Amino acid sequence: MTHRSGIIGYGHMGSAYHAKRLRELTDCVIPTAAFDIRPEMMKNVVEDGLRPCSSVEDLLAQKDIDIIVVATPNHVHKDLSIAAMRAGKNVICEKPVTMNAAELEEIIAVSKETGMQFAAHQNRRWDGNFMNVKSIVESGKIGTPFYIKHRIHGSGGVVYGWRNDPLNGGGFLMDWGIHLLDRTIWLMREHKIVEVGAKVHNILSRADDNAIVNITFDNGCKLLVETMHYAFAGEPLWTVHGDKGCIVIPDEDTPGNVTYATVTGERYADDLCYREQGPVTITSRVLTETYKTEPLVPIGQSNFPNLWQRFYENYTAALDGTEDLIVTPEQSLRLMKVIDMIYESSRTNQSIHCLL
Repeated sequence: MTHRSGIIGYGHMGSAYHAKRLRELTDCVIPTAAFDIRPEMMKNVVEDGLRPCSSVEDLLAQKDIDIIVVATPNHVHKDLSIAAMRAGKNVICEKPVTMNAAELEEIIAVSKETGMQFAAHQNRRWDGNFMNVKSIVESGKIGTPFYIKHRIHGSGGVVYGWRNDPLNGGGFLMDWGIHLLDRTIWLMREHKIVEVGAKVHNILSRADDNAIVNITFDNGCKLLVETMHYAFAGEPLWTVHGDKGCIVIPDEDTPGNVTYATVTGERYADDLCYREQGPVTITSRVLTETYKTEPLVPIGQSNFPNLWQRFYENYTAALDGTEDLIVTPEQSLRLMKVIDMIYESSRTNQSIHCLL
């Protein structure tokens, strides 16, 4: 089935990706029409060969469009998504999907009421670096992860544009951190979150430009997520420690390595330990291991959106009933509840205990 999209908000993501780049990557959706409140952006709509619409209402009234893409500042995502579903349109909403979990709960209720499909555009689940991490973890090569560190470090200074305005839902955590948190929480989706602790900083910007987040899962695994817009010495994008090995990916342009252990033998040794009643002998199992480091094979180009079309391909396949939706509203709701706890933990200087 052919699907056609209408885009609300023709800024960078609306134009460069949801319109022009998408045409180059897949034919599962045909970008057809768009609306933006800025006249200069509407000129770009015409130049890019899309049908210009005079208002949101005009766009929602287009009968040949069945998918609305919401690519506006974050604070209007909820109202636009709800209006689109009530107009009989399916919705793809840019990340972060809403300002908080309560707003997303309203959207999910309308999606169930109207029967319209809704998903957040978490396209970076299809980045090459994350696909490598996910593949290796799920293969068992590094064993069970017990400490995951996922960072985005840059020296960009002040956060730019509307993303520097907290009222618009700006901030580096909501811009880039939402991707890092989505990927790592999805990677650990079989486990409940039991604790969230965070500190969100405003170093140079009105909105946050640095955040440090610590999450604990019910199996004891620890997750560290850092989003730093003002860091002059970057650390690895990924470090994943397992009980049999480790993955290190330096940045988006470097595939990185995996180091893992292979057990070649074992023996038992007696150790002398001390208790209150005196020395005791404890027998311990000692493994003989060899270690091997292998370069990771790039999956696509992780810094280029040549895998992001898979989000759209899955979204339309779910509409057609041939696949299950990969980025579900329930996953996004869990993510937004974590975002709420991050800001609350930072405000109160206390970790938040939960079962999420």
